[in-house]
Amino acid sequence: LPRDRSTINAWCRSFYALNPFVQNAINLHSTYPISKLNIKCPNKEVEKFFNDMIQETDLMNICVQIAQEYWLLGESFPYAEYDKTKGKWSRFLIQNPDYMLVKRTVVADEPVIMLRPDENLKKIVFSNKSVDVEQRKQLNQHIIDSVRRGDNIQLDNFHVSHLARKISPYEIRGTGLPVCIFRQLVLFDKLKECYSEDTEVL
Repeated sequence: LPRDRSTINAWCRSFYALNPFVQNAINLHSTYPISKLNIKCPNKEVEKFFNDMIQETDLMNICVQIAQEYWLLGESFPYAEYDKTKGKWSRFLIQNPDYMLVKRTVVADEPVIMLRPDENLKKIVFSNKSVDVEQRKQLNQHIIDSVRRGDNIQLDNFHVSHLARKISPYEIRGTGLPVCIFRQLVLFDKLKECYSEDTEVL
């Protein structure tokens, strides 16, 4: 059975894609609790402001995607972009847990969340191609400087959150729902591999 996080996540994604029972269980957990999202406020201007923001950011679908990551991989890292000119959240992104690092101390109130740059991000930062240069202009200077130094990118807790399904309260990272049945799923796959048209099961 896998022990490192990236392999465990790969197994979870694979079983979700190939096993209908796993997929249905995750989908039910992700979609059933989120059926509708409404904001009510005595001030109708405030109500309209937040309802418009929900529509603009497609928050309903984002919530479902966050819930799917939470149940499938055991954790989700939603990252929100804030538009200071409009005073509202402009976009929500879900970061890949395989590239996220979380450090927590006994006394700290909030964890230190860092992003490990992938090869695509490194290519954008170091490349001189016109396409990569244009993409680099859209990146925060803090991200560019961190990648050039070879460091992980520390994310501001104002923008990023870590939602973890912890087996115990003192754990730092979460555990996906399919992990508890890895042995049964592997056995089920082995049984299917052993089966052929010439084999009769009595």
